[in-house]
Parts: sequence; structure tokens; C-alpha cells
Amino acid sequence: MGSRRLTIGFSLIYMSLNKNSQGAYSGGKVSIVNNLVVISFFLKRKSNGHSRGRKSKKSAIPTEEGMRLSFQKTRKKVANIIKCNVWQWFRKNGKPYSPIFLTLTFRDPVTDITIANRYFSEFFQNYNYRLFKKKDKILQYIAVPEFQKNGRVHFHVLIFNLPFNKRNHKIAEEVWKHGMINMKVMQARSSKNLSSYLTKYMLKNSNDLKMYNKRKYFCSLNVLKPIELNSYFLANSILTSLKKTKYSSEIERIDIECPFVGIIKYYTCKLDKFESILDLELDSYTKNRLESEINKENGKRLI
Repeated sequence: MGSRRLTIGFSLIYMSLNKNSQGAYSGGKVSIVNNLVVISFFLKRKSNGHSRGRKSKKSAIPTEEGMRLSFQKTRKKVANIIKCNVWQWFRKNGKPYSPIFLTLTFRDPVTDITIANRYFSEFFQNYNYRLFKKKDKILQYIAVPEFQKNGRVHFHVLIFNLPFNKRNHKIAEEVWKHGMINMKVMQARSSKNLSSYLTKYMLKNSNDLKMYNKRKYFCSLNVLKPIELNSYFLANSILTSLKKTKYSSEIERIDIECPFVGIIKYYTCKLDKFESILDLELDSYTKNRLESEINKENGKRLI
């Protein structure tokens, strides 16, 4: 009975932290991509209780608007993963790896995306083993499939932690037995240019029904990802702390109307290059949550 009261007590505290002045339950989210902090607030819709535990059936024929929204969401995820990983993997001498762009094409007319994806997964598994003589997934990458005009599938890949040399190029040619490869070092000056370069291939597939309910991108297991915290309390705590610093005048606010949740309030702030969000004056709970997530991502570099 005592533990049950304690659980109910924590639940009431959490609910009180997530209530706004109008009494509606509010949602909040914090997303950190390198030194860019994005905070959002939105109103949670109350459930009528009848649909709890049930998943709505997806339409057999997707709408054009649904395909567009799905593409925008996926494109944003890909762009954020690229920003988190470009020049963030380092050699033993401390210098960052330059990103490598790899294209894999099929000699035979492979038009089935499921079959193509299987060949792709097998390639990186074997390529990783040939390079490092280990089964550990050391290579860090993100990839996008694309349909050519003739219907064949091919893949565009960004590799974040591999030196570009003749040996690595030759091994890739030997492992990919299904067609041609093209490998080159990307000389882009910013992660934004790189994400635009890769996501432009996604644009060609944005209205292709063959990609409906299919994976629109692939990434390695231990690739670095944005720090994301879903909590109104944490979002409000970090925003309050930012407003008390030199960044108070640099916080940008944008309100966006969303057909599913209403108006979403976005606050964005870019920290100095060598400054961490942990340098802010945060309460102990918020700081511990952030440290835990940041350490989890940084730990991937040690694998």
C-alpha cells in the first residue's frame, strides 16, 4: 500500500509539472543537434478512452499529403543524423575523418526494394569484417535508396569514420559483387551542404508508391543521434535557463500550425562552438538527465 501511494504521489507531481495555466496537459520536447538547441511546446489531445491500446489501420492507398508529410519528417531525421556525425569521428592523431560518399549500383535489373535492401545489409556486414577483421559494427554511415528511371535500385551512402585510400576502395569493389561502386571524399564546407546533397536523392522518391511503408534510409547501429528528451518540465527548465544567459536575445521563436496537435511553439538557440548545454545553470534533475543522454552518445565512440 505504501509503494502504491508513493507511485500515485509521483504521478500527481509529474501531472502538475505538465499542466499549463488553462488546465490542459501540455507536451514539451528538447532536441540538441551539436550546439543547436530546439525546444518545442504543444497541447496534448485528451483521449476519449475508447481507442486505448488499439492501433489505427493505415490506409492501403496513401494520400499525397500523407506522403509529403512523411517525406519531410524523414528528411529532417536524416539531416540531423548527418549534422551529428560529420567531422565528429576522429583518427588516433585527433584529426576528424573526412566524410566519404559511396554509391552502390546493380548490374542486374534489381527493382524490388526488399531484395535490394538485403544485398545492401550484407555488403556492409561483410565490408566491415574485411576492413577490421572483427564482427563489431565499427563503420558508421547513413544511406538512402533511390530508384533510377529504369526502375533499378541503387544506394547513396555517407561514411563518417573511414580513411579514403586505395585499400579501402579495392575491398569495397571486391565485397560488392552486384555491380559498380563509386567512392570519393566529400569536400563540402558544412554539414548543411552534405545533408542537402544526400537528401536530394530522397526527393526523387518522395511520391513513389514503391517506397510506401518501406525504409527510406538506413544508418549504422552506433551512429551518433540528436539528444531528444520528451518532457514539458525539461523543455521549460532548459528554456528558462537559456533566457537567463547571454543567449536570451538570440532565442528565436516560431509558431507552426499542425493539423494534428494545433499550434506548436518552437524556440531555437545556437550555442557557442566550444560551449556545452551543460554549462548552463540547470537544476540537478535536468542536468542529470542531459548528462546521461550525452554520455550515452559519446560512449558510442568507444565501441
